[in-house]
Amino acid sequence: MRVLRKLLNKLLAVDEEEHDWAREIIRNHIEVKRAENILEHLKRKHYVDAIYILDLQGNIVGSSEEDVEKALLGGAIYAYIVSELPDSRAIMVKEKNWYMIYRRGRYIYVIRAPSHLSLAEMYAIARDAEKVIGWPER
Repeated sequence: MRVLRKLLNKLLAVDEEEHDWAREIIRNHIEVKRAENILEHLKRKHYVDAIYILDLQGNIVGSSEEDVEKALLGGAIYAYIVSELPDSRAIMVKEKNWYMIYRRGRYIYVIRAPSHLSLAEMYAIARDAEKVIGWPER
């Protein structure tokens, strides 16, 4: 990293502070890749097909899959159902597979699996993800 920094400084003739934005981009990219690897591991551990994590605004903050269309749809479904039925704890949708959607703390989890999961199993996935990735649990 030090050699690369020196080379960049010589080539671009810029100050050290001006590289901060590049370092931030690299750090964010590494964190995203780390989260994706962790979610891939949790997917195998809990025998589910996909795990998507959204923030409360519906932005994807983690995904075990490239295709996130269903996750965004799940976030929209969650927002609508909770606006109509505020005491809802989990939403289960059967398409070809089951999609389980629920909120835990600051995140909405969308899980795709061949069969439905219990609420305890869904919370275990969320707890594992938050613990390993380092997000606050609640």
